[in-house]
Amino acid sequence: NNSEETWLMNPDGTNQRLYPLADRVLYAFKYPKSANIFYVLRDEIGQGIGIQSKNIHSGSVTDYELVKHPLPEVIEGYSIIRTQETAPDGSAFIYNVFFFEDCPPPPSGAIIREGGPCVPEEDPNTPTGYYLHTTADGQNTYLGQTVSAARWDTTNNRLFYNRNYENTDENQGLLEIDLATKTKKLVDSAGKWGYAGFPFLQSDWIVRTGQSTGNISGENSQSDLTLFNRQTNESRLILTTKFADLQPFISIAPDESTFIYNRTARQTQDGRAVRDLYLYDVNTGQTKDLTD
Repeated sequence: NNSEETWLMNPDGTNQRLYPLADRVLYAFKYPKSANIFYVLRDEIGQGIGIQSKNIHSGSVTDYELVKHPLPEVIEGYSIIRTQETAPDGSAFIYNVFFFEDCPPPPSGAIIREGGPCVPEEDPNTPTGYYLHTTADGQNTYLGQTVSAARWDTTNNRLFYNRNYENTDENQGLLEIDLATKTKKLVDSAGKWGYAGFPFLQSDWIVRTGQSTGNISGENSQSDLTLFNRQTNESRLILTTKFADLQPFISIAPDESTFIYNRTARQTQDGRAVRDLYLYDVNTGQTKDLTD
């Protein structure tokens, strides 16, 4: 049996074997309390060729129908980048797709250089980028070229996601999509480069991260972390630090009284960045280093 397996690494350092999946698995993702394991299938060279999920109780496997290029000679590559791109209840997930094809033969007398596959002409109906797949209806909805999930609200059947860094007139910033109707709306506009927003579900607060690149020489560049109320426009600056010290990875507590962020705390002697987790208390404004 050549099937690959999923293992769980516990906080105490022990490892626990879960369930065998498929012959070739590129990535696998599972929430601690979920019965579903989402995983990306790969081919013999490590290219993502499909997405499936497996229920660890029943053993049933679901194969999802993803977006495909209209030309049969074009090959699709799929990926899911992290667990947060899958809904906790297994009702939806965000995946990335890109397209490639075999390169045409070089003209006579040309010097042949080794390289990767060729990129086909973009099809306006199936653009490269990130799609939302909803399992109830099997639909694939295009979200954008640079997208990441901010927060799932499965109680109200919606997803908040960030869309940024795109050369387009479409809305960029924190957006909301209804998982049933696929209706999208802008929640918080990206005010600066590197914006990411993470909304509270029980109030109007949004945790914002952003980057300022400063001038060409790199001076005056910084990262900032802000708590913003989209109804009152109140803004609390929590932290300003060096450029790229803060990354857009925010985890908000279920009761929304605290949230966790990570930042570069120090550097080793050989110049490697060491990142710590910090807990911010919304009520007191106090910050605690969780990995000190």
